[in-house]
Amino acid sequence: MDRKFPFATHGRTQWCQDHPYFDFDNFAFVRLAARHLYDLGRRHIKIMLPPLGLNYSNDMIRGVDQAQRDLGISIQAISDVHGDMNAEAISAWAHDFLTQRRETDGLIITSPIACMTIVDAIERLGLVLGKDIDVFSREAIPFLKLFRPQIHLIREDVGWVGTNLARAIIQAIRNPDAPPLQGLEVPTETLIF
Repeated sequence: MDRKFPFATHGRTQWCQDHPYFDFDNFAFVRLAARHLYDLGRRHIKIMLPPLGLNYSNDMIRGVDQAQRDLGISIQAISDVHGDMNAEAISAWAHDFLTQRRETDGLIITSPIACMTIVDAIERLGLVLGKDIDVFSREAIPFLKLFRPQIHLIREDVGWVGTNLARAIIQAIRNPDAPPLQGLEVPTETLIF
């Protein structure tokens, strides 16, 4: 921005009011996921956050806080593991976590790879997905239902984001004084699969 170089971001920054961006509403995602799990009877919900300090992690923490107020339950944020870690580390963590916290009956996970790894750990412990525990995730490419149909999820429309990011950067190049193009994909209950 200081050098007036045209750009757009996939995600919001602390300066997003001044530049083009398109993003997925992680605050709404967490609230919908928690409500869905709650409606399935889940009361011991945990959420795997992205690395702390990232804007979308902060949005998710706000979503957890709001979901707790909305639902009147405690939702525990897991901070010692995140979806950007390698599958072996997530698998080892999931085995230990689920062995020690058998009361956990709902998990919200933001990474498809982490979701698959945790589901594998759930099954290796002899727990039944959809009966003993429910998992809610999000994905950009529809494949989690092929892996396990019992996974609850919201799909992120990366095609919409990509198209709009292209439009935003073209506008930023052609008309740098125009207000920046910005948008937020807000998931709704109708997008839950």
